[in-house]
Amino acid sequence: ANTRVIPRIEQLADDHQDQLAIVWIDATVESKLASDFQVSQLPQFTMLVDAAIKRSLIGYGENSQEQLDQLVNTYLNP
Repeated sequence: ANTRVIPRIEQLADDHQDQLAIVWIDATVESKLASDFQVSQLPQFTMLVDAAIKRSLIGYGENSQEQLDQLVNTYLNP
């Protein structure tokens, strides 16, 4: 999954660099943070707006690129 996830995340960061901050967390190391964000499966993408959790996308499968784009665009282009 990483070979598809990482390039897409990097592209999102480039495409929306003035609107979006992407933070990478190693949930296996940052267990307290993972617990705070209720990480149950990896990868997990969590959208926060004004420090509030809005929505998460868990896992990365066949349709995940479109789902990830939709997650981002929902909050960047309301």
